[in-house]
Amino acid sequence: MVIDGVISLLKGQLNGTNQSSYTAKIAALVALTAGRIHKVELPRGFSFPAIAVHRYGDAQENDLLGLVEVREDQIQLDVFGNTPADVEATYQAARALMNGYTGTLPDGTVVTLCQLQRGMDLPFLANADAKGVANRAVLGFRVITKTS
Repeated sequence: MVIDGVISLLKGQLNGTNQSSYTAKIAALVALTAGRIHKVELPRGFSFPAIAVHRYGDAQENDLLGLVEVREDQIQLDVFGNTPADVEATYQAARALMNGYTGTLPDGTVVTLCQLQRGMDLPFLANADAKGVANRAVLGFRVITKTS
C-alpha cells in the first residue's frame, strides 16, 4: 500500500531497497523528526516535530480493456512543530525528499513520479481558551505508481 511505503521512506526504514541517492535527504528528515511519522493522525502523547501522513484521493487508470497498471494517489503530509522554525525545517526536509522521488518504496511499491502539488502554512490557534498555537504546514503530493 503506497501510504505505508511513504511512511517507511520518511522514517528511513529502507528494508534493503537501493535508495543511495536519497540517503542524505532521508537522514536530514530523520534527524528532525526522530521517526515521528504517523499514519493519518498524531497519537496521544505526541511530541514535535512530527508528520501525519494520509491519502486524500486516488485514481486507477483504465483503457478499453479495463484497468491498467498505473495508479495515482494524492498523499498529504501534515507537518507539525513547536515553533514556525521547526515546521519550516521539517517542511523543507520532507519536500526535498519527496518532490521528484522515483524508485521502489520499502513496501515494494514502484514510484514512477512523486510531484508536489501544493504546499502551504497553516498556523492556527488550537482553542481560544488554550495557551498554545499549533504550528503546522501541509504538503500535497501526486504519487504515480505501477500496480503490477
